[in-house]
Amino acid sequence: MPLITFPVASSLYQNVIFTGSEEIFNVPLEIYKDICERQEIKLIKSEGRLELKGAMSPIDMKIRGDVSSDFICGLIYMFAISRSNNYIYPINGVVSTLFITTTLNILAKFGYIFEVNESYYRFVEKKDTTETRFDMELDFSLLASFAVLGCLKGGVRIKDVPYQSEQADFEIIKILKDCNANIVYKDNVLEFNKSELTPINCNIEGHVDLLPSLLVLAACIDGQSKFTGINNLSTRGKTLINGMLNQITKTGVKVGWQDDEIDISGDNKEGGYEYDSYSNFRIL
Repeated sequence: MPLITFPVASSLYQNVIFTGSEEIFNVPLEIYKDICERQEIKLIKSEGRLELKGAMSPIDMKIRGDVSSDFICGLIYMFAISRSNNYIYPINGVVSTLFITTTLNILAKFGYIFEVNESYYRFVEKKDTTETRFDMELDFSLLASFAVLGCLKGGVRIKDVPYQSEQADFEIIKILKDCNANIVYKDNVLEFNKSELTPINCNIEGHVDLLPSLLVLAACIDGQSKFTGINNLSTRGKTLINGMLNQITKTGVKVGWQDDEIDISGDNKEGGYEYDSYSNFRIL
């Protein structure tokens, strides 16, 4: 269940039921549980089912920002829909701020204006918009999986790729180029060719959704790759990393994770292993 949809659905309807596999609901719900308790909304979780009894209101809210930016984005959408001038106060720092910025920029295209500073997010006004054209970009965290496949095996071409993007995960292009990837961009088509890759050395803070693909790539590159910027990742991000490292070690690749750094000693294995995707679309 996308964390963003939670407050939106709960603010629009008195009773909401989400259903799906158990893995979908394996997300940190404590933040929303706290909000529900304050507003006397019943949150009932059972196997493959999450039920909300009661409508959520956009009151002034203090919310942890160090777990996932999805929580803040969900509340921002809810406040925009309700046109509430109350405040969202993030505490304990904020992770993936670029994702929040992208959300605010999209809303601004449709006339929803927010005031933003270091202490809070607050809806200000809804401007009149006669017509707004909005082109939905592809998801670069999803593109990363195919990009890695192309760099390892070749022959991957992806159409309608923008030359620039505000998405934080657009960084995948630079990261791959820095490790000598053979990438050709022409007429909005991005082509990933089989490449003689050098080890990866990058700061992953703000790009955690790229990490599943990059960890697999690092395991297939001869030499030691290094990822930093781990300490400030969200709880969700660290959980994702743990899952990926558990899968990669099945190949016998040496992995080290100490404090703010992950090191992977790759050896260009050919594959033939069975992996668990944890029902996460970023792990293909």
